Amino acid sequence: MTEFNNYKYTDSIPDTYGVEPVNYGLIYQFKPWYNNGKTIYWGTVYPLKSEAQSAALKLQQQFKNNDNSNSLKSETQK
Repeated sequence: MTEFNNYKYTDSIPDTYGVEPVNYGLIYQFKPWYNNGKTIYWGTVYPLKSEAQSAALKLQQQFKNNDNSNSLKSETQK
């Protein structure tokens, strides 16, 4: 399992992801996010932190793969 970091979505560190707790009355639910250094991408709310952590990792993979700068780097490295 991937070790989860303690970054917050307000940190301006590129290529970070995490989970933000959301208060729903007496319980917390969790919202995943990914920061590529320019934009913060949010996922849907999950009742379990572990589910939100998995979703945050998927957000990172999804948006990192769609980043044009990453695709240009991979082309020039070939």
